[in-house]
Amino acid sequence: MRSLRNTALNLFTSLGMNVIQLGIGVILARTLGPYGNGERASVLLWPLMLSWACGLSFGQANAYLAASRPELRASLFANSIWMALIVGLPFTALAVTILPHFVHLTVHNRALFLFSMWMLPVSLLSDYLGWLIYGGAKFGKFSLFRIAPQLVTVIALLGFWAFHCVTVQTAILSTWAGSYTALAFALVTLVRDLGWRLRPDWGLVKQSLDYAWRVHLGTLANTANGRLDQLLMTAMVSPQALGLYVFAVTFSELLHQCACSISMVLFPKVAAETDSRKQAAHAAMSVRWTLIIGIVGGSALYLIAPVLVPLVWGHKFAGSVPAIYWLLPGVVALGVGTNISAALRAAGKPMTTSTAEAASLVVMCILLLTLLPRWGIVGASIASTCGYFVNLFVLIYYFAREFGKDSIASMRPSAADLAYARTALVNIKSRKNAAASEAASL
Repeated sequence: MRSLRNTALNLFTSLGMNVIQLGIGVILARTLGPYGNGERASVLLWPLMLSWACGLSFGQANAYLAASRPELRASLFANSIWMALIVGLPFTALAVTILPHFVHLTVHNRALFLFSMWMLPVSLLSDYLGWLIYGGAKFGKFSLFRIAPQLVTVIALLGFWAFHCVTVQTAILSTWAGSYTALAFALVTLVRDLGWRLRPDWGLVKQSLDYAWRVHLGTLANTANGRLDQLLMTAMVSPQALGLYVFAVTFSELLHQCACSISMVLFPKVAAETDSRKQAAHAAMSVRWTLIIGIVGGSALYLIAPVLVPLVWGHKFAGSVPAIYWLLPGVVALGVGTNISAALRAAGKPMTTSTAEAASLVVMCILLLTLLPRWGIVGASIASTCGYFVNLFVLIYYFAREFGKDSIASMRPSAADLAYARTALVNIKSRKNAAASEAASL
């Protein structure tokens, strides 16, 4: 029941984030259009990609060690601050020297682009601390950390919109305000829980890096899988086409939030478990519910997209619907793979997920270079979906090798899952009624 409550908390947080993201998308679509959204994506995409690429997956090591060895959390906090500086500053210097020559932006947007590059160590620190909160299974605080950027961003955008001041620049500033608010929240939360410790533990850093480098190979491939299509499009298509494709990806990935919510609970649960049979059972249940939600939700999005997109975001974005159609099956496969990957990493097998991501990246690169020039955003969607399925198939192979073939068979949804959900809902309702009766008697 505790896992169900945590999953529900993460799911409601994700749904709230989706609603806010939809609001942000509507505001930006109505004010900036596809071209302005493409410019905004160009400024924000590269710094985000670099923070994932140069972060060395140190944050995921924080999550793993904090979940399996809670006594190390204070040392992990201090190590995160030092690693953000040690890793971030050299990459920042390299990025501001090279990237401005390849990214074509207006003068004002170029200045914002350079500023975001110089803030790379801050972005890394936010990532490391967020993973540390998550590894401590503080799901309430982690949910606030996740939703804070969207809340602040939409409030800022609404303020600019009220005064007719929504531009590419103000949209970027609103996004930064949300990101730095999340960092401030993470710092305050961890200092209150763990104290203000700055002395690094270099022995623990070595342990973290030993886990992190095996995860990072997969992180690099995963980052490329998720955003390589958009990076190539910044050089191969117009900003308007990029804006349509970014919207199609954002719309399709609404479905992925449910899978992420489930995997967030799965990772610390498996990491804290020593029995491999129980680890496999936890993973199987997560995969079953991810598959059920994915099929039902994907079918619903497929049916409503042609009506909802032009109605809410405007007819200028109707051209993204064919890309959405091709992306949705891949997002379902991505969700299942996300949960299998979380279970393997939590079981101390991060290299298997890296191999799966690498195989997916190879397939995606070949298909992108082949299909993108011919079919534009539809070709990019097909390439992405094929890459997600390759990733899933490789993960299934490694999961079966680690936990046995029977563990794969147990991932098939059954009537027992619906019965479990019904029982859980009845128990929750009974507890609410009991609490209400107790409150009334007082």
